[in-house]
Amino acid sequence: GLFVAGGEVVSTAGPGGALVAYGLIGIMVYFLMTSLGEMATYLPIPGSFGTYAKRYVDPAFGFALGWNYWFNWAI
Repeated sequence: GLFVAGGEVVSTAGPGGALVAYGLIGIMVYFLMTSLGEMATYLPIPGSFGTYAKRYVDPAFGFALGWNYWFNWAI
C-alpha cells in the first residue's frame, strides 16, 4: 500500500527527497487531470481518455493507448 511503499521511498531518498518527489508527481497529476477536465467540458464525447487521444493526437495513438490501458489492468 501507500504506507509500505512510502517507507521504502523515504529510506532510499530520505525525507526531503521523498517530499519533493511526491510533490512533483502531485503537481504533474494535477495538471493532467485539469487538462483532461477541460477537454471533457469542451467536447463531451462518450469514451475514456483514449478517445481524446484518438481525436486530438492520432487514431493509432488512441488505439495503442487503449490497449496499453487494458493490458495494465489485465496484469
